[in-house]
This record gives sequence, C-alpha cells and structure tokens, in this order.
Amino acid sequence: TITYNVTPTSTLNCQGEPFEVEININPEPVVADVNLTVCSDENLNFNLPNDLDGPNVAPNGYSINTITNSNNLNSSNGNPGLWLDTTNNVLFDDAWHNIDNQSHNILQTIIPSSNLGCSGDPFLVTVTINPEPKVNDVSYTVCSREALSSAVAFVSIGIASTNYIVGALSPNPGALDSLDAGGPIITSYPTTLSQQDFYDDAFVNTGSQLFTLDYTILPYSSSGCIGDPFEMTVNINPEPVGLDATYTYCSDEQINIDLQQQIDNGGNSISSSFDWILIPPVNGPITSTTIPANGSATNPPPHITGAIENLGANQGTITYNVTPTSTLNCQGEPFEVEININPEPVVADINLTVCSENTLDYLLPSSNLYTLISVDPSNTFPNQPIILTNGLPNNFLYSDAWQIDTNSVGPQAQIVTYLMNATNNFNCVSNNFTLN
Repeated sequence: TITYNVTPTSTLNCQGEPFEVEININPEPVVADVNLTVCSDENLNFNLPNDLDGPNVAPNGYSINTITNSNNLNSSNGNPGLWLDTTNNVLFDDAWHNIDNQSHNILQTIIPSSNLGCSGDPFLVTVTINPEPKVNDVSYTVCSREALSSAVAFVSIGIASTNYIVGALSPNPGALDSLDAGGPIITSYPTTLSQQDFYDDAFVNTGSQLFTLDYTILPYSSSGCIGDPFEMTVNINPEPVGLDATYTYCSDEQINIDLQQQIDNGGNSISSSFDWILIPPVNGPITSTTIPANGSATNPPPHITGAIENLGANQGTITYNVTPTSTLNCQGEPFEVEININPEPVVADINLTVCSENTLDYLLPSSNLYTLISVDPSNTFPNQPIILTNGLPNNFLYSDAWQIDTNSVGPQAQIVTYLMNATNNFNCVSNNFTLN
C-alpha cells in the first residue's frame, strides 16, 4: 500500500484542506525460468511451477505467449500451442521428435497470473530435446549354422546408435522343429546389446525351404534415447540333411553309390554335392589297394565307385564320412556310409593226372557251389554227358572219365580243361579257375 497527501487548489487560487489517496498494490506472481532435458518423443512429464513465496498462480493462470522452435521439430505428442489462461499441466504430455545429429531447444515464454488477476513477468521454459537414433531396416541371407558375423552393419541416420534391444523375434525359433536359435535373445532395458553381439547369431535350418526370421530391434543413443524400432530380416538357406547308410557288396562287385539318395530318402531332398573321407580303420581282410580313394563329386551320380576285393573268410567293412553341400553352398552335417564287402571264394587252378577211361575221383572244396562254364575235351570222349550249369555240388566231377581218341592222336596224353567258378555262402562268386 502507498498513500498520497493531496492538497487541492481552485482556479481562483483558493487552497483547500489536504486529503489522502491510498493505493493498494496486489503482488504479481514471480516464477523462475525452467530448464528441462528429455529425449526425442519422450513426454515432458512436467508441471509448470508456482511462485515459491506467493502469491500463488491461479489454477488457470498460465498463458503461453510465444514458442520458439528454430529447428522446426515436429510435435509427437500433446498439443503444443499458444494458450491463454490454462493449467500448470499444459506441457505435461508434450513431446517433440528429433532425429537430427544433435540436440535442439524448444523455448516457451509463459505469463503467470495470480488469483487476484495480476500478471507477472514472463518466465522462460527451455526444453532440450536430445535426438533419437534412426536406423534403416536391414536384410541378410546366410546358410544354416552360418553366423551373421561382421556382415551385420546398422546404418544410423542422424545421431549414432550405440546399443540395441531385441524386442521380438518372429516367428519364435523355438517353436519350429527345423529351426533352432544359435544365439539371439530377447532383451529389455537396461540390458542392451552392441552391434557385435549379433555377430554370433546362427540358426539351424534342416527344412527344405528358405526360412525367414525377423528381428524387431530398438536402437539406443549414447545418451540413452530410444529410437523407433527397425527390422533385421535374416534369410536362412537350408542345409542338406543326409542319413547314415549301409551297403553290402561281394568282393570285386562293381560299386556305384548314389549319395543323393541319402538326402532324398528320409533327409530333406536338397540337391547337393559331396565330399567323402575314409574313416580308419579298415575292418576285415580287405585288399587295401582296391579301396576307393577319398573324393568329391557333384550330381548326377554315381559318386563312390569301384570294386573292392576281399579274399579272406569273413566280411570286411569300410566307412566313409560324407559331407553334403547344397547348390547354394550351404554345408550340411556329415553322415556315414558303411560298405560291407563279403569275401569271394578263392580256388586255385587244379592239375590232375589220370588214365584214359578212369574216373577223376576228385572232390572240390566242400564250402562252395560251382558253375561249369566250359570244357575243352582236347581229342577225348567223356563217359557221360557234360552239362554246363550252375549250383553244382563239390563232387560233380567225381565220376567223370575221359577216353583218348587214339585213332586221331595215337597213344599220347591229352589235357581236358574244365573252366569254372565257385559261389560261397555269401552268394559271392570267385574268379574263374581251371581244372586240367
């Protein structure tokens, strides 16, 4: 309050008695300037302050007089504007979008008014908007079991992203039989990942088709500002799946193994090439020089070829470790091909000496059956018909006798030659041998 003593004087210069004029001055609210720092798209979550020592600002006593947005940031929430006689929470849900490479300020001058209707001096609200990172979507194609490795490169627009959160994986790898996660995890703040943390992510795709997995990733700046999610698409080409196999052959029988059958019959039918390596040791009496060498081949088959010799009494076995590789150069897990080689009978050439017209009285080895291929009589006559056939017992020669044709050759010894082979209980056939 201030009071004035006023003395009036008329136009005729007559002075009157003094009187008093009292003036009551209601106080204006005084509000201090405010500085806030938030991230892009983050609500201010802030109520305008009151006059700390009075008078109180009226419930509807705030008027936003000016907004300075020199960098033309877009509002992402709330309803920023010039408001008259509004409440202290007018800025609470305001948010601003900043994808630049630096922070920018929003300046707002606000005039407070008291309950008595007195307006104070404007105060300044300075809001610093830290930028959020923006990362472009990325897509990578890898083979089954192949790590993403340093191919992963997240390109930021504006401020750099330094850390990441995997918000979702779609579809969930654990829900598929043919796709198993090899590293990625779903994380939540404050547990973040670096770009390098994605390098060892790998997946197993044993299906027959390309499989696509989508990561939803949230980028973070060094100041902790979160950007909009981006997608990382990983296309996983399948690996060929081959089943172990066992083949059985006779000694010296031609081997023609189609390894693609192991992919097609029970595997996943991925067209493949193959590399195979012999797994030591070789079991059984197999002639080592006849074992097919390590090798590689593409389609069409056959792949493993040759003829393996077993001159022993028992079955022999060799095993190859086979690695399939698809036409997209995706390598599958090795599988094994076991080759059993049954022995062939071994019968040496036989020489007998008998008299003309005497029976041979000879028994072949009893463990085999025999096939008579041919007979060269050489100026002799048999005592019984000679039948070329197979499945003959070991005594089929016993009663044979030969008479020399002395009218043609006189009293000279002659050689009759039987050409035959033997079949053992493995149904394997010997090399041809002769009985003379």
